[in-house]
Amino acid sequence: DPIFKFLTTDYSGGVKTVFTHKNNKFAFMSSLKDDCLYASIVSLQTNSEIFKTECLPAENNEQYLGWVDFHGLGSANIHYKNKILLSIGAPEMFNNEIASLAQDKNSFFGKIIEIDKSDLDLVISKEKEKINPKIFSLGHRNPQGLTRINNLLFSVEHGPKGGDELNRILIDKNYGWPESSYGN
Repeated sequence: DPIFKFLTTDYSGGVKTVFTHKNNKFAFMSSLKDDCLYASIVSLQTNSEIFKTECLPAENNEQYLGWVDFHGLGSANIHYKNKILLSIGAPEMFNNEIASLAQDKNSFFGKIIEIDKSDLDLVISKEKEKINPKIFSLGHRNPQGLTRINNLLFSVEHGPKGGDELNRILIDKNYGWPESSYGN
């Protein structure tokens, strides 16, 4: 299947988005390194990884590659108050184990995370090597857009079979994926 071949040859990822803070650029990336498929944030000034997710669950990456779709990783970001909000999807291609990470409060996949700008300040000043993001909302499949209208936050998210969603994003709210979706 040509689509399957495209997804499996593009598994190693790349830059999903770039955001700035105080003239410093940071890239949100997907990667394959040492048999670990993960997402990370890299400082483009120092070329250092300042945040890294856990590895996606995999027994054997050769078998697994067809079940990962890093196109579904998300990547939207927005400055909001003293935070940067960043969407991280659950990059699954017909894989329930990866989809279920969206409901796992110990995983950053399937979430909108918040990065405190003061945490970035400490990385920029080299007082700290890593940032400690927090989960802002969970239960996201593939959030592709974030926007702010006044103080209201909205996200656009792809459904699994159409049924894309426009959600008003509220802190600590669960948006249901994979337990419920308008796209199924």
